[in-house]
Amino acid sequence: MKKIRTIFKKSSALLLAAVMLISTNIVHVSAAEPAGAGKYNVPVLGLDSGIPPFLTPVKEAFSKSFGNNVTLEIKEDGTKEITVNLQHMVVNFGGVYHCNVLTVQGATVLSTRTEQSSQQFGNPSDIVEREVPAVIKVALPQANQEGKYPFIITVDFMNNMNGGNVKPLDVALNLDFANATEVIDYTALNEKIAEVKAYDEANYAAIGYAQLKTVIAEAEQLVNNASSSAEVKEMIAKLDQAKDSLVDISELVTLIAESKELKQDNYTEESYAKFATELQRIEKESKEIRTAEDAQKLLKQLEDAKKELKYVGGNYSKVEAALRKIPKTPSNYTEESWKKLMDAKNAVEYGLGEADQEKIDGFAKNIEDCIKALELKDADYTKVDEALKKVPEDMEKLYTEKSVKAVKDAVNAVVRDLKIDRQKDVDQMAADIEAAVKKLEKKSEKPQKPDGQQKPNGQQKPDSQQKPEEENGPLDKNNLKDGIYEVSVQLYHATNDQLSMAAKSLVSPAKIVVKNGVKTMYVYTQPMTFGNMTASLQEMRVFDLNGNYQNAAVQATNEGNPTCFSFQLPHTEEFIKVQVNPHVEMMGNQFLDARIRVNYQTLSRVSKDANDVKVNVLQPSSGNPKTGDSTNVAMYVIILGLSLLAAGTLVYKRKFYKEK
Repeated sequence: MKKIRTIFKKSSALLLAAVMLISTNIVHVSAAEPAGAGKYNVPVLGLDSGIPPFLTPVKEAFSKSFGNNVTLEIKEDGTKEITVNLQHMVVNFGGVYHCNVLTVQGATVLSTRTEQSSQQFGNPSDIVEREVPAVIKVALPQANQEGKYPFIITVDFMNNMNGGNVKPLDVALNLDFANATEVIDYTALNEKIAEVKAYDEANYAAIGYAQLKTVIAEAEQLVNNASSSAEVKEMIAKLDQAKDSLVDISELVTLIAESKELKQDNYTEESYAKFATELQRIEKESKEIRTAEDAQKLLKQLEDAKKELKYVGGNYSKVEAALRKIPKTPSNYTEESWKKLMDAKNAVEYGLGEADQEKIDGFAKNIEDCIKALELKDADYTKVDEALKKVPEDMEKLYTEKSVKAVKDAVNAVVRDLKIDRQKDVDQMAADIEAAVKKLEKKSEKPQKPDGQQKPNGQQKPDSQQKPEEENGPLDKNNLKDGIYEVSVQLYHATNDQLSMAAKSLVSPAKIVVKNGVKTMYVYTQPMTFGNMTASLQEMRVFDLNGNYQNAAVQATNEGNPTCFSFQLPHTEEFIKVQVNPHVEMMGNQFLDARIRVNYQTLSRVSKDANDVKVNVLQPSSGNPKTGDSTNVAMYVIILGLSLLAAGTLVYKRKFYKEK
């Protein structure tokens, strides 16, 4: 029986040691990150929050908070960003608790959603709804030795357990690059296909356009079927090459069309017959054009042929020139002004003789005047108005100053009353507004200002206003003379009037050294034990009158652990806000909010000499440490888990020995 008990004790000790051993020196070998520029869908193996394995519900909830996959984008300059769909966390641990990631340091919030949020540990029914980030984009940091990616996040439930103050958490993202798949973006390819398909076939040489159509067909087959982004880029380049190989024959096409409209009766039979033959030849050869030089050659030949035409009777060259100036887009003009132009065109009388030359030239002038009098329709501002409706109200409250300025600049750039010939500019105004709205960046959730930022009523007065201390009367904490004093101190919960869980770390009494009217407090610390875990306060911060936490100075150590901290006394009220950090890996090496309670009723003077060498201000005089609780939810959970483990072990031992 004694041997069995010994084995059982050793096994329990090993189990507990294994549980407490969260961080290891093992370097995990993982698949290499993709090297090429592009987007990749990368499975998430988990988010390591440092929570012990035996706290399975908590650990699993945090592990899945970054979702099952992230989108990794590698840019041409090698920088990497991931897009994360943050998940709502549900922890079933003595009740159902709802948690959400509020911030990821350095991230841009792309979208938000409304989720449930638990407010208190131990009270699962206390739930509110709040807006939380849904999708974020953040730079991928350098991987640590384990091949994981460190981030600093905040979680609403953790903040709530910290009295509403922000509690940053160190986490590590574990990505499965071995099973990463490339995300092929077809946007650029589809845009390029739409661009080249919009080219009017009639304006380009047939041979080159036929080749373009063949490449377009290949590109359309590739959409949603490419094996890599590189293949998509190659196809875009192929489309560009086919587009650049097109020969623009629009000038020749226009001249051929105008030549066909010439009135045969206006010219001598011989000259028109010769011209018609040349026109027919040029039109036929235009189908075989391969180069820009071929197009220019045919264009010149047709122009020369027109010059050889001889009029019968009056000269209609001015009329023909005026007709060529008529715009090809009648829909851009008001109906009334376009009708007047068409009436002028239809009023031309052909076949008039030389005696009617003035009348013929009058037709030309009338056409020219109507062209000048054409009235453009107003541009369509529908898209602009729709874009303006998408601009959020109260942008300044929700979004960063830079991104709000971009939206305002786009809105202010809108110019009204433009005509339809500026429609592209108007559409661009709408596009600029929508793009700026999409790029609005949510303000990061700033830490709530702790209570008591305003200067306490009892703060120290200037020396000139201090009241003289009575030699044998009670000490006035606000008007202490130079010297060394002692006062009882305790480490309290950040918001509740009860001792902190780390209260044992603080040794009372503390000392106050007053020199030239400046009060400096010396507080003393010692190691504290939680189960099998021993830790010492490694850092301390003190909340000053300006609303900032200042580092307390380490004045003495024992085996590398601080035993004495000093700081300038910010005020003489009962509670001093502090942050302490025991550097416990299980808790993520985090600063924990707390308060030092100073019992000024115990204030006593040790020496009237602030420089008294007989008084060692770096060591405590006497006093016993106090106990209490902590505000950090991770510590609550860990201690609860240890308690459950211990209870389970005890039950098992009793059952084991009973059976024996």
